[in-house]
Amino acid sequence: MKEDKRFLALEASAGSGKTSSLAVRFVALILDKQNKGYPIISNILAITFTNKAANEMKEKIIKTFLSPQDYELSDISALLEISVDEVKNRLTARQSDFLSSELKIYTFDAFFAQILRQFSLNVGLLPDFSNGENLENLINQNLIKLLSKDEIKALARFILSANFKTAANFLEVAKQMSEYEIESFSSPAPSQSAVWQAYDELKKAALLVCEKKGVNAFNEVKNIKDFYKLLFDEKEAKIAKKAIDKCPLEKEALISALKAYYQGFCAHKISSFFEELKKYKKARKEAIKAKNAMDFSDVCAFVYELLRNEEKKFEPNELYFRLDGRIDDILIDEFQDTNARQFETLLPLIAEIFAGYGQNERLGSFFYVGDKKQSIYAFRGSHKEIFDYIKDSCFKQIKLEGLNINRRSTASIVDFVNETFSGKTQGYKAQLKDETNLGKVAGLVDISSFEYDKNEKNDESFFALLDSKVDFLLQKDIKPSQIHILCWQNEEITYIKEHLQSRGIKVASSAKELKASRQIQILLAYLRACLCPDESEYFCEFLARFGISAKPKKLAFNDPARTLKMLGKELGLNYQSKNCLKLYEIAASTNDIYEFFYKIQSDSTPASDTDEGGINILTVHKSKGLSLEHCIVCDRFGKGRNDDSVFLSHYDLKSAKWQITLNERILEFLGDENYKNIKAKIEKINDDERLNKLYVAFTRAKYSLFIIARNGGDGNAPSYFKPYTSGGQIKEVLDLKDGVRGEFFAGENKQDESLFSEPCAAFESIPSQEVPIKEGSRAGAGLKNIYFGQALHYAFELSGEFDKKGIGQGLALAKNKFGYLLDDEAFSSIKARIASFAELKKQKFADFKDYFKEQELIFKGKLLRLDALLLGENEAVILDFKSSVNAAKNSSEQMKVYKNAVEAIYKKPATAYFVTFKGDECYLKPLEF
Repeated sequence: MKEDKRFLALEASAGSGKTSSLAVRFVALILDKQNKGYPIISNILAITFTNKAANEMKEKIIKTFLSPQDYELSDISALLEISVDEVKNRLTARQSDFLSSELKIYTFDAFFAQILRQFSLNVGLLPDFSNGENLENLINQNLIKLLSKDEIKALARFILSANFKTAANFLEVAKQMSEYEIESFSSPAPSQSAVWQAYDELKKAALLVCEKKGVNAFNEVKNIKDFYKLLFDEKEAKIAKKAIDKCPLEKEALISALKAYYQGFCAHKISSFFEELKKYKKARKEAIKAKNAMDFSDVCAFVYELLRNEEKKFEPNELYFRLDGRIDDILIDEFQDTNARQFETLLPLIAEIFAGYGQNERLGSFFYVGDKKQSIYAFRGSHKEIFDYIKDSCFKQIKLEGLNINRRSTASIVDFVNETFSGKTQGYKAQLKDETNLGKVAGLVDISSFEYDKNEKNDESFFALLDSKVDFLLQKDIKPSQIHILCWQNEEITYIKEHLQSRGIKVASSAKELKASRQIQILLAYLRACLCPDESEYFCEFLARFGISAKPKKLAFNDPARTLKMLGKELGLNYQSKNCLKLYEIAASTNDIYEFFYKIQSDSTPASDTDEGGINILTVHKSKGLSLEHCIVCDRFGKGRNDDSVFLSHYDLKSAKWQITLNERILEFLGDENYKNIKAKIEKINDDERLNKLYVAFTRAKYSLFIIARNGGDGNAPSYFKPYTSGGQIKEVLDLKDGVRGEFFAGENKQDESLFSEPCAAFESIPSQEVPIKEGSRAGAGLKNIYFGQALHYAFELSGEFDKKGIGQGLALAKNKFGYLLDDEAFSSIKARIASFAELKKQKFADFKDYFKEQELIFKGKLLRLDALLLGENEAVILDFKSSVNAAKNSSEQMKVYKNAVEAIYKKPATAYFVTFKGDECYLKPLEF
C-alpha cells in the first residue's frame, strides 16, 4: 500500500460512499503483498457501532472482493500502486483464503467482549459472563449491604442536600461517572459566617437609603439561596436593588464572600459525591461478579483496566496469543461517534501498530472514517473532537483526506444543504453533486410554515400542512413505503401516527415499544408527576396537550400493578387495553413503584398495536445512516426539558479527566470561571449537535425534501427552522424562507431513462419452489434454531482438542459471537453436545492421529469444505455435522463427492459419517444408511 495511505483519516460527507471506501480499503489490505507475502486475513480488524452496520460492512466487503465494480478495481489499483489486471490476478490468487477465513468485523461491544472473555480471570470473572444484564436491583442491594445504618442516613442526606430529585437520579449519575477513573479528594463543608457577616453590613447600609417598600426584600432573606433573588434576579426586589447599588463597597464584600463560600460548597459537594461514588463502584463490581453479567459500559471499563493497567504493563504478544492472531490493521467506521472510553481503550492497540512501523515483518495500517457534521450522540458520551485529536495530538503520521461528492441526493437537495450550513457549521465544506447520476436531476425542496397558536391544543395547523404534503406524494403515485416522516422524539412518532391512522392512512412506525404508545406515555407521565413533585408542572402540561387535567397524588409504595391501574382509572384511560395489561405485567415483576419506574426507562417490550407497512415515521437519530426516497422533516413539537442535573460535567480529552461543577446558576453571576468554562463547553456541544441533527435530517433525502416549519414560535414552542421569541429575545437555529426549488422527481417509482446507461432487464418468471429446511433449523422452528445450528458448528470448530480447556474456549467464543441471539439454555445444550461428541470421538476414533477441522480440498476444479477429516494409517474418515436426520439425508449426494475426493487425494479408503444429535446425545450415521 502507498506509504501516504497507510495511516489515513477519511472525512466523508453525507451520502459520499464511506462504507464503500472502507470496503475497498479492506480488500486492498488483503491483496497487499509485502516482503513476507500476503497478509493473514484474520489479522485485519474492522470496527463499527451496531450489529446492523457490521453486517452491512461484511456484506459490502464480500461483494467488493468477489464481484468488484470497475471503479472499485481502480481504487484498489491506486491504493496498491499496481495495475487493474494485477488486482484481478491477486483477487483470484487470494479467493480460496478469503472464502475460508473469518472476517474480523465487530461492533465495539463485541470486540471488547471477546478480549474480556480471554482475560476474564484476570479481573475475577468467568469467561461465560453474559452481556446486557440489568444489574441495578442487585447493585442497590449490595450498596445497602456495604453501608452501615449511619452511612445509609448520610447517603440519604447527601442525595437530598445535593438536589438529586430521587435516589434513582443519584444512581443514574453514579453509573455514568463510574465508567471513568476519577481522582477523589477531601474538602470540608464551608462556613457561612463570613457571608452573613457581610450581609449584615450591607443590610445596615442599604436600609439607611432604602424606601419602605424595599424593606420586605431584606426580611425575606432566610437562607443562602435567597441571596440570588436579592442581588441578581431582575424580577425581584427592584426597590431594594436601588439601595444596594448605592452601597458598592458593602455589595462587593457580600459578593466576594458568597463567591468564596460557593467555591468551597462546590468542592465539598463534589468530594462528597466522589466518596459515595467509590462505594457505588464497589457495589457494582460485586454485583457483576456475583451474577457474572454486565452491560456494555462495564465490558469497556474492564478491558480498559486490562490494557491500560500501569502496574502490569500491556503485553501485546499475550493479547494476540489469546486472540489467536495479531492485529496488523485496524479500520474504524463512524469514528465521530466514538466516546472517550472506547478511544482510550483502543489506544494501546493503535499505538502498537504505529510502534511497529518499519520494524515488524509486516507494515501495519490504521484507517478511520466519519463525518463530524453527523455527530449526534453526545448524550451517549460521544466526542466528535476525537476525530481530529487522534491525528493532531496522538499520531501525527495520520493523513487527512475527504469525500465530498454526494451520491445520494438530487441537485436541489445538495444545493439547499450547502446554502443552509455553509454559514452555520464551522469549517463546512460544500458537497459536490454527482453529475453522473442523481446530481443531474433537479429534485424538489419544499419549505412551508404554519402559524403557531399557543391556545391550539391539538396542533391542527401543523397536521393540515402535513396532510397536504402526504396527499401530494400519494397523488403522485409514490408508494407509502417510500414516504418518510422525520421528527425528534418517540412521543411525536405516536402523535403523528395516530393522526394519519385516523385518516385511514397505513403507517409503519419505528416507535414499536410499549412505552412509546400514547396511552402508556400518558400513564407514565402522570406517574412521574406523582413521584417527582418538582417536575409535576412539566408533566401536567404534557397531559394538558391531550385534554387531560390531573393533579399529582400520593401513591402506595407496594403493589405497582394495582397503583398503575388506579392511575389509569383516574385519567379516564381504557385501563384494560392490551397495552395497559402488558404494562401491569411488567410492574408485577417489580417489588415497588420506584423499582418499576426505574425499570421501565430501559424496557423494550413491543406494543400490542404495532402496524407494519405503509408510511414510515422515525426519529432523526433512528434515520442516521439511511437513504430515504421522499422525506418530510417536521419542526420540533415542544421546548424539551431544561437541564436540571445536579452537576455540570465535561470530559476533557487532553487531560483525560472530568471537569465538574455544581449546576448552580448563582455561580455564573458570581463570576466563577470554572462554572462559566464548563457551561460554555456544554452549550457549544449542544449548539453544534442541534445543527448536526438538522444536517443529518436534510441529507437523508434522495429525491424530494419537504420541511414543515413553525412560524411565530415562543419559548414554549420554539422552532428549528424559523426565528422565535423567548425571554424577550429573538432566537434562531435556522432562518429558512418558505418556497419551492427544483422539480418533483418520483425516483424509483417513475424512472427517468436518462439516468441509466441501459434499460433494466425484466425479472424472469420463476415457478414455485419447494422450500428446503435450512441447516440448523427444526421444521418451522424459526431463526433461533438456525442460529443455534450456526453456534453449535462454530463452537465445534473452535474447541481445540475437545479437552475441558478446548471445549471451554470454543463455548466462550461462540457466546461472544452469538450471545445476543441465544440464551443460556441454548449454550448449555451446545456444551453438552460437544462433550458428548468428545466422548464418542475418544471411543470410536482413538487410533486416528490427525484430526483436521474445516478442511478445504480442491477436487476437479471445485473447492470442497469438509467439517472434519480424520486420517489414520490405512483409512480416512469424513465427518459432517448435522442437527437432524432429515438434514443428513438432504446432504447425501454432497457427502459422496467428499468421499470420492478424499479417496482420490489421499489414496486410501474413506468412510463418511453424519454427526447427528438426539437431544444432547451424539450419534454417528454412516453415509450408506
